[in-house]
Parts: sequence; structure tokens; C-alpha cells
Amino acid sequence: MPTGVYKRKPQTLEMVMRRFWGKVEKSGECWLWLGSHGKGYGRFSIDGVLRGAHRVAFEWLRGPIKSGLVIDHLCRNPICVNPAHMEAVTNRENIMRGYGIAAKEFSQTHCKYGHQLPPAIPGKERPCKTCNKMRSKAYYATNRESLLAAYRKRYWRNKGIASRSA
Repeated sequence: MPTGVYKRKPQTLEMVMRRFWGKVEKSGECWLWLGSHGKGYGRFSIDGVLRGAHRVAFEWLRGPIKSGLVIDHLCRNPICVNPAHMEAVTNRENIMRGYGIAAKEFSQTHCKYGHQLPPAIPGKERPCKTCNKMRSKAYYATNRESLLAAYRKRYWRNKGIASRSA
């Protein structure tokens, strides 16, 4: 065997489970993962494949996770491996349940001035129609003369007349 290559002997499911549960602290409601972490979540290696510790616990105690679903921590604690605190949901639903910007904007019903916002459509901006109308009126009132002059200039240019005094 080449130098520096380490081959781990095969482990039984019982050995893997003992190793896994040895890294879990069951104190209180959340079962805290004490092993390695990556991006805030616990990591656990089975046969050389690194997996999320919460996913391993969920699959062992609640069954397989359907394709296209992710695990949502209902307790909002990413190092919790208690399957009672987890639910398999779509990624979109997981994001909307969270506290991020997307969830905040999606759940918002009124603008910062108290006007009703239109219904949320994923991937689309939701400008406040009342605020936009008020901004347009204020802009027109402030710039009325220059807007009219620009309109007259365009109008007479399109008519083929070089200039006309108003």
C-alpha cells in the first residue's frame, strides 16, 4: 500500500450508531451535536461520505427523506439532531419559515408608510402603488415646466418644424 494512505476497516451499523450517538448531548429539548461542524450544521462521516448529522438522525429515527426535500429545524438550532424538532419540507418553504430577507419581504403586507402592498409573487418586486403615485405627482409638480418644454420640443420635431415659440 502507498505511503500516507489510510484505509479504515469496514464498520457495522452498530459501530457507526455508537460513534454517532457518542457525539450527541441529550440535555433539555434539543439534542446538541458535539462533533465536527460545517456552515453551522453538524457533520458526520459514514463510509467516507460526509453528511449532515441532522439528516443522519432524521433518517435513522423517522425514515428516508424524499427527493427534493430538505430538513427544516423547527427549533431554529442548526446543531440540534432531535428528529422531533425537524420536518422534511421543500427548500422554498424552509426559506419562507426562516428569518432571512426573503422571508421578511414575503411576509410583509404594508410598506414603511402603512400602505397596503400587492400580493407577493416569488421572484417579482412589490412596489407600493400608492407611494409610486405620490412620488410621480410630486416629481411632476416640481418639474412641470421642464417636462412640458421637453414635450413641446419633441412634438414639434416630430411634426417636421425646426422650432416654434410657445
